[in-house]
Amino acid sequence: MKREKKLLLIMMAVIMVSGLLTGNVCAATVSPNPEGKEIPALAAGDYMPSNAGIITAVYGKLEVNYGEVKWVKEGGEVTANLKDALIGINSGYVYGNQGEIDENNSELDFNEGVVNENREKGIINENYKTVKENWGVVKTNFYNGIINQNTSIGTLQKNIGQVTYNDGTINENAQSGRVTYNRTGAKIWVNNQVVYNNYGYIYKNNGSVTTNTGTVYNYSGTVHTNTGTVYQRVQVASLPTEVKNIDFVSGFYNYGSDRYFKQNDTGKIKITVEDGYSISKCYMTYGTVNKSSDGEYTVSNVTAPTTLYVETEKKAQESGSTPSGGGEETAASETPAPSSKTPASTPGTVITPETSASLSGVENTILSLPDDEDPSWTSFSLLQAKGVPKSKTAITLTWKKVKGATGYVIYGNKCGRKNRYEKITTVTGRKWIHTKRKGGTYYKYIITAINGDRVLAVSKTIHVATKGGKVGNTKKVTLNKSKVTLRLNKAKKKTFKAAAKYINGALKVENHRKVAWESDNIAVAKVNRKGKITAVGKGVCYVYAYAQNGEKARIKVTVKP
Repeated sequence: MKREKKLLLIMMAVIMVSGLLTGNVCAATVSPNPEGKEIPALAAGDYMPSNAGIITAVYGKLEVNYGEVKWVKEGGEVTANLKDALIGINSGYVYGNQGEIDENNSELDFNEGVVNENREKGIINENYKTVKENWGVVKTNFYNGIINQNTSIGTLQKNIGQVTYNDGTINENAQSGRVTYNRTGAKIWVNNQVVYNNYGYIYKNNGSVTTNTGTVYNYSGTVHTNTGTVYQRVQVASLPTEVKNIDFVSGFYNYGSDRYFKQNDTGKIKITVEDGYSISKCYMTYGTVNKSSDGEYTVSNVTAPTTLYVETEKKAQESGSTPSGGGEETAASETPAPSSKTPASTPGTVITPETSASLSGVENTILSLPDDEDPSWTSFSLLQAKGVPKSKTAITLTWKKVKGATGYVIYGNKCGRKNRYEKITTVTGRKWIHTKRKGGTYYKYIITAINGDRVLAVSKTIHVATKGGKVGNTKKVTLNKSKVTLRLNKAKKKTFKAAAKYINGALKVENHRKVAWESDNIAVAKVNRKGKITAVGKGVCYVYAYAQNGEKARIKVTVKP
C-alpha cells in the first residue's frame, strides 16, 4: 500500500470508530481530549479517538494526536501523530508520524515528520522526512528522507535518500541514495550510488566514491580522488585449455568469493601451461602486466576493476627435430589474432554494469571503428536502443534505462564506411531528437550508458532513415512464438528454431544488417545467428530478434530440467 493512502485510511478509521465504537469493543472509550486540557494518562485498554490537548502518558490506544503526548508507554499505541503534533518519548508503537517525535525507543511504522533521536531500541520501518540522530535501526530511508547522523551504533538497512554523516552501518546505499560523509570506522556494506567523502569502509562499491581517504573494495564502480586504500576487483577471462594453473603470488587479496588487487601496489602472478605450449599474451584491461621470467609476470598500475587475459600458442619445433625433406612445419600460433572490432581498452566480452569499461577507452574505440558493423562487446537487450524518423530533418532516439547509469553518450554519423562515428551529445534522459538531418538518408548511432568515467552498456548499431526519400525503415518485427519451454534432459525439447519476420512500410528498406538475435541470459539459453535457441541452464530468459533500427520482438524462454 502506498504511504499516501495510509493516513487517509487512518483518518477514515477515526471517523468510523468515533461513531461506532462501543464499550464491548474495548475496555473503555474515552472522549476526545480537547485543546488546552491536560490529562495525566490514557489507561491500558482504553481507547481515545483524538487528542488536541496534553496527555502525560498513553498506556492504551490513541487514534489521532493533534496536540502533545509526553510519553507513549510500553503497550501504548498512537495511530497517527499529525502535523504540528508532538510525542516526547515513544516506548510503545506509533504507526505514522507527520509531526515531531523527540525520542523513539520502540517502533515507528513510517515517518513523514521529524524524529529528533531514534534511540538504541528504536525501529523506524519507513522514513520519508527527517531523522536527526539514529542510534537504533532505520529499515528504509526513502527518496526524500534525510538522516542527519547515523551514529556509531546506528544501523540503516537501505538508503534511497540522503545521509549526511554516517558513523555506524549502512547495509545498502541504493537507487538514488547519497551519503555525504562516511566517517572513520563507519561501514557501508554495498554502495550502488554515491558516497561523496569516505573515511571509513565500503565493502562492495558498485557506484561512485567522489573522494576516498578510507578503504574501498571497488567491485564495479569508480573512485575518483583517492588518498586512502582502494582494492580493485580482478576477474579472470575464460582461459585456454592449455593453461594448467594461475598462482596469484603477491599483491592480490580475497574478499568473500572475489579477488582484489591493492591499487598502487606491485604484484606477481605465475602461470603454468602444458608442455609444448607457451604464453603468447598476458594482459589486463586496466593494469600493466610485464613478463619477469618464464611463466612469471609483474602486475602494476591497476586503476579500476579489471580482467586478466591469457593467450597461448604452440611452441615452434626446434631446428633439426624434423628429418630433412619430411614432416609439416608447425604454425607459430593457432590462436586467431584479436578482432579489429575489439578495443584494447575494453573487455573482450559484452560490456555490462558488472563488467564495466573505461569511458575514454570505449569512446576512442567507437570513434575509430572501421565500418558500420556491430562490435562484439555491444548488446541489444540492456539498452534496447531504437531510432524512428520524426521528419525529413529529424530522428528520434529512445532507449531503456540501465541500472546505475547517470548519463548516456550518443555517437553517430551518416551510414557508410567512410563516415566514422562522431561524439554528438551526452544526455541524462532516455529520449533525444537529432535535428538538422538530410531527408531520405540513413544515419547510424551507438549509445553508451555511463556512470562517471565508466561505461555500463553499449548499444548495438542503429541504422535509421529520415523521411522524404526513397528508402524507409522496418515498422514491426514478429515471431512464430511468444513463449517456449525447453528441457535440459530431453534432446528433442532442448532446442527451438525461432523464425522472425520484418514488416516494412511502402518504402524499400536497405539492409545494413541482417536479422539479429540475442539472449539476455546465456546461462539459461543461447541463440545462434539463425534463431536456433538452445537450453543451457534452469531458469527464465528472453530471446530478442531485432531489426537494424531497433524494432524488436521477443520470446520468453523457460528452461526446466
